[in-house]
Amino acid sequence: MKAGILVSCILLLTLVFSLFSTVVQANEYKVVNAEVNAEDILKHIENSDDVNLKNCSVVGELNLSKIKLKTVYITDLHMSTSNISIEDSKFENKLDFSNVQFNNTVSFKRTFFKDSADFSYMNFNNSADFSYTNFNDSADFQDVDFFNSANFHDANFNNDVNFIDARFWNEADFRNAYFNSSVYFNYASFNNSSFSMTTFTNDSDFNQTDFINSTDFRDAKFNKNANFIDANFNKDANFSGVIVNGSANFDGAMINDNSNFIGLDNPDKIKLTTNNSQLLNTK
Repeated sequence: MKAGILVSCILLLTLVFSLFSTVVQANEYKVVNAEVNAEDILKHIENSDDVNLKNCSVVGELNLSKIKLKTVYITDLHMSTSNISIEDSKFENKLDFSNVQFNNTVSFKRTFFKDSADFSYMNFNNSADFSYTNFNDSADFQDVDFFNSANFHDANFNNDVNFIDARFWNEADFRNAYFNSSVYFNYASFNNSSFSMTTFTNDSDFNQTDFINSTDFRDAKFNKNANFIDANFNKDANFSGVIVNGSANFDGAMINDNSNFIGLDNPDKIKLTTNNSQLLNTK
């Protein structure tokens, strides 16, 4: 008898849990080909609704600090459970997503940020897609954790970019990206990363950056100075076909046996005084 009651209770709890899961399933805020007020987006994120905008113009500052979100106890970050997809769109004003943890996917694919975009001190727990995105003003990704894939391929950065202390735990794709101003990856860490065919028109800093797994800079172009001072290359590092029009400084870098630096252009401009300089080949 007691066993039967126990089984009934378990089945009842399972049913209640299933109903609860259905109830809390996110609604979707979907808009296509329209002007959208930033305040409307904020309301839906506050309600944990998924946001799906396509070919929209977002007017007003999109600042997540203006809404109430749950706080993650350990990190003290505000938490959003919304899936965010704002693609082929334009932000007319500033965007501030700083100090927020996104548990689900975030995509700004082919979107234009007219003003500054602040993603500093964030956690992306799922994939983050910024491919083909255009940052007209400054972009700040300082101290961000990308726990899943981070896609920036073919992105265009027209002003200074800050990735200082950023951590890429999965794939980081910057292929064919265009940095029109200074970019800072100092103290960042990468799992697998690709900067193949990327153009750096101004100074680029990768000082004390940690490349944990393979990194690919094939056919990248540095129009000014490329600094990799005290950088750590743990596995394959492919710099073949790279063009350096300024100077490249690898002073103090740690480079392992598998690193491939063959084909660097203008090797007389490259400072190769590293902790393992005998492993470099610039012929």
